Amino acid sequence: MPLGRRWPLISRFSLAGLVAWVGCHRVIDEVTSRDFRLQNVVSSPDPVEVLRTSTDGDARAKAMRRLKEPTLSGGSPELQNEIVQILTEAAVEDPRPLCRLAAIETLGRFRDERAAPALIQAYHASRQFPTEIANAIRCAAMHSLGGKDHAEGLQLLCQVATTPRPPSEQSAIEQTSHSPQGDLALLLGHADPETQIQRDARLAAIRALGQSKNPLALEALLPLVDDRDVAVRDRAHEALQKITGRKNVAKSTSAWQQALAQGSR
Repeated sequence: MPLGRRWPLISRFSLAGLVAWVGCHRVIDEVTSRDFRLQNVVSSPDPVEVLRTSTDGDARAKAMRRLKEPTLSGGSPELQNEIVQILTEAAVEDPRPLCRLAAIETLGRFRDERAAPALIQAYHASRQFPTEIANAIRCAAMHSLGGKDHAEGLQLLCQVATTPRPPSEQSAIEQTSHSPQGDLALLLGHADPETQIQRDARLAAIRALGQSKNPLALEALLPLVDDRDVAVRDRAHEALQKITGRKNVAKSTSAWQQALAQGSR
């Protein structure tokens, strides 16, 4: 058979194989779970029942991500209270980071007014973990807070976004040397692991402020467009665009101040 004719046939077989592999990969995820049961491959267990009865971390995290908010899907107020309580306890107290992250993600989807205070608690409770894990939890909590219209949550995001890490004694010495490598590392936030962790948190907070689309965040974001860190500048500029809907403003604090002043006239 000529190659030109064989190619569509080969492509069809390759595509079918890829689809089959993806399907098998999902089944393998279920089969290799520590709490595997044959019926789980055919039908997923009720997430509410899993959260009520299971102590397996993987199963609980999956169940939380599959949850639908009860009062928005025909559930009772009593079930809503129970689920919010379960999610809050998981986000704040669960010793397994996977479960905390799943609870935080789900609380971010919930419209319940108790979700935002629970996310703030989760942010502060993350200190129970090592620094890198704690920062991942904090960033997730801030991401979820970005979708909430909550004054205390907005205040937390503004505080994290506008608080640079105080310069250490070592970084002060490096600044006096003015080495090209040191300046580049400082510009990119790579001077040391602690600086990078703090930088990641700032970037997460700035992104969340943009997601909030709250005009009260403008005051905190404006100075950041001239920050020394290029990533902070870019993220602040993007956040301002999301809040204002304006795409034609130059990337500088003065340009944004002028544009906002003109817009308020």
